[in-house]
Amino acid sequence: RPFGATGNNVALVYVVADYSRTSVEREESTKMGAEDIVERVFKSGENVVLAVGAYNRIQTSVPIQVLRVPTISTASHPGMTPMEVALALLWGIQRALQQI
Repeated sequence: RPFGATGNNVALVYVVADYSRTSVEREESTKMGAEDIVERVFKSGENVVLAVGAYNRIQTSVPIQVLRVPTISTASHPGMTPMEVALALLWGIQRALQQI
């Protein structure tokens, strides 16, 4: 929990691209199709919610009760609209909520 946090403002999850890869691997990843981007965004949404669920299972005194999720990767692929990316994220969140 952040120092001095009060109320529901207790954590931040920050999603970034994997920059640990070599420049050749990064170049190859820019050639991914829209389907690959959708799958990665879907998995990101799913994983964030599963991580919060896991935290809440072990942190019983003050669980995370509110999770606000902005859209991510909205400019990942020229063939995709921001709405399509947002839907992929929401589908991932929905899948995770069915699992916890």
